[in-house]
Amino acid sequence: NTSRTCPKCGHISKDNRKTQAVFCCKSCGYTANADENAAKNILREGLSRLAQEVNSKRSQHCEPTEAEQ
Repeated sequence: NTSRTCPKCGHISKDNRKTQAVFCCKSCGYTANADENAAKNILREGLSRLAQEVNSKRSQHCEPTEAEQ
C-alpha cells in the first residue's frame, strides 16, 4: 500500500492514486508525484523497522556478571 498511503494523514485508499503519476489524498487533499509519495512511505517504514531493531538490541544488553565487576 505504499503507493496508496498518504504520508501526511495516513489515509489508505486505491482512490488516492487515480493515475500512474499523481497521488492525491481523498481525505486531506495532499498531492505529490506518485513515485515520490511511495518512496516517502517506504523510507518511513524502513526507518521504523531500523529503530525497532536498535531498540530491541539495546533491551537485550546484559548486565555484567560478578566476575566482570
